[in-house]
Order: sequence, then C-alpha cells, then structure tokens
Amino acid sequence: MIRLTLLFLMFPLLSFTQVNQSIDSNISQLINYKTITSKSFIKLGWKSSNISLFIWDGSNEDNDIITIFYDNQPILENFVIKNKKTLIELPFSEVESAKLKFTAISTGSEGKNTVNIIFIDDNVISPFVSVLDKNESIVININKK
Repeated sequence: MIRLTLLFLMFPLLSFTQVNQSIDSNISQLINYKTITSKSFIKLGWKSSNISLFIWDGSNEDNDIITIFYDNQPILENFVIKNKKTLIELPFSEVESAKLKFTAISTGSEGKNTVNIIFIDDNVISPFVSVLDKNESIVININKK
C-alpha cells in the first residue's frame, strides 16, 4: 500500500482503467501490428502531454504476467494480461523524453509472453505485439516532437 501511495505521489496523473470497447474490436483486428522482441529498438515521436496506451492479451488468455516501468520506476507490477483492454495514461508534459519498459515475468501456459500494445498520440495509432520469454524485456523510447 505504501508503494502504491508513493507511486501516485510521484506520478499524480497516472491512471489505469479496465475498458471494454475504447478501441473497437473490429478495428483492432484490422490493424497491422508490428511484432517486437527483446532485440527490437522502438522509438516514437510524441505530441500529446500524456502517453496513452492500451494493453491486452490479443489471443488466448493464458496468464502471461508483465511488469511495466516508466523511466525505471515500476508502474504496474506482476500484472496478468487479460483479453479485456487496460488503458494506461502517463504524464508527459514536463519531460522531453521517456522510456517504457515491459518485462515478461511469466510466459503463462501457452508458449511465449505476448502482449498487444497500442499507443495513441492525437490521432496517430502505433500498434505492437511483444513476444518475449520469461525475464526478457522490450524498451520503447518516446521523444517529444
């Protein structure tokens, strides 16, 4: 509880919301997702004052578990990815760049740890699917445009 309180003191605009249809499922199936692995280098240019992203398990829920770090601070620990989308909003107005790191804590019961991720900046959508083994990570660097 103390860790969660400290987290919200450090990132007061941080929010996590379980959502059903903020990204229409028919549209999200038509999007061409870029597969990323621990060897990928991802850099996004960003205009908005908040970083908005959705995460979910795009196939079978198999208890994949991740931890997400925002500039080396854990913001979502040991999170079980579900088919239901989770919206994450992070402040981005006070800095020129930020780093999001997604670490696979568990690969679940079906192969690798896979997480669908969609970043939304104004009307720009950046879709990814991470494919990781246990203890592997992906890093997404975000820089102001």
